[in-house]
Amino acid sequence: MHNPTMLKSFIAFMDSIKNEEFPWLVTGSFRMFLEGSQQISPRDIDIVTNMEGCKIIEKRFADRITHSIKRRHSGSLDSVFGCLQISGVRYDIMAQVFNKIDGKWINIPNCDRTEYILKAGARIPVLPLDEELRLAQLLNDKFKIDALKKLMNAAP
Repeated sequence: MHNPTMLKSFIAFMDSIKNEEFPWLVTGSFRMFLEGSQQISPRDIDIVTNMEGCKIIEKRFADRITHSIKRRHSGSLDSVFGCLQISGVRYDIMAQVFNKIDGKWINIPNCDRTEYILKAGARIPVLPLDEELRLAQLLNDKFKIDALKKLMNAAP
């Protein structure tokens, strides 16, 4: 996916929910793109919120939902999950995300820690890079660990 197209789609998403009050943040590869990562090219936009946020997003984007937002379980991941599409860009909407690590369910990522970055004139809520790194380490995602470390070392 061409990143300027994703950014334009994301700004449209933000504009559509700007008057709503619920916690949400961007995580994953698009979050890293927003920070300037050159190593990872996002294919979708991951949004983490709570149950209220899921309901608001599902209602606001009812005509763009491609997978209904509901509880899903697959091996080492248990979450409320659904998808929508805006301008050809896929959005994964998640809440109550639990990853099974060493036999224990860990609630990460979540909205407990949120940072804000400025991009394209917008104040964007994101999962802090150290939380992204912690999740990548827990999941043993070596490529993402390397990309995050490079990104964090390049930060001023």
